Amino acid sequence: MRTRDLTRASVLLALGIILPSFFHLLGIPGQVFLPMHIPVFLGGFLLGSGESFLLGVVLPPVNFLVSGMPPFPNFFVMMGELGVYGLASSLFFRRLRWGIVPSLFGAMLLGRAVAISGYFVLFAILGRDFNVLSLLQSLFVVSLPGIAIQLAAVPGLAALILRREKDVAGYPRLL
Repeated sequence: MRTRDLTRASVLLALGIILPSFFHLLGIPGQVFLPMHIPVFLGGFLLGSGESFLLGVVLPPVNFLVSGMPPFPNFFVMMGELGVYGLASSLFFRRLRWGIVPSLFGAMLLGRAVAISGYFVLFAILGRDFNVLSLLQSLFVVSLPGIAIQLAAVPGLAALILRREKDVAGYPRLL
């Protein structure tokens, strides 16, 4: 890992702890604005696939230790979801050469599929009823403000950083 990548990963890790803490201090539920997701998606565009996957996997348990959120045992599902966000956005963008927006959108869908599967398994282990409609409402309707923020902020921030540092050949494509 190069010094630049280690610095980026450290800054994104810190941001992934500070943003959710800020939201919790204001009494804003994390499942509405998804503050932990933004640094992971940025990591997917700024780091390699392994580093961005690791960032996504590490953030939920670290935040649980710092603030008690996301709650136990839900943070296990979030580890898979955020890990896939980082991995998929990086692979789509860096390996498949998709634009930033399609990479972000594809990673969002894959991560949510992992979350649905993860909650299905978690509920089976806990012996709880799995209500797919309630889960879909939480993942797609309740979190709509967070999804909108991600779609509005992440592509612009990623493109700005990548262009400034000439991290990719030419200018990164948004579409």
